[in-house]
Amino acid sequence: ETRAASAASDCARLQSELREERARAGATAEGERQRMEAERRSFERQMQSLQIRARQDEQKAVELLHAQEALRQRWQAEIGLEKDALEAQIERLSKENRGLREKSRNVLKVLALKRSASGALAGD
Repeated sequence: ETRAASAASDCARLQSELREERARAGATAEGERQRMEAERRSFERQMQSLQIRARQDEQKAVELLHAQEALRQRWQAEIGLEKDALEAQIERLSKENRGLREKSRNVLKVLALKRSASGALAGD
């Protein structure tokens, strides 16, 4: 009977230890689960932050490309206008130069005619 009582006492003690060990293991597992869940949420926040930053960087790159293209087109237009203005100025100056050469030839012809007329009169 003492043996049975001792065995029953050992069994009760072991069952109590087992319950305590299960409770500790459960608490440890729950703590680990909570830690892992908190870590997962932290990683998700980091991922969202990186995705937002990546979208912002991409948007900024697109805006810069648009601005660069707009500048290129503006500069091309300005260069085209300047080229047209210079070509028009060249044409105007060329006409003016031709006109002045023509006037110079006419003046030289008139002078030559006057000299020859003067020489002819003086020879008479």
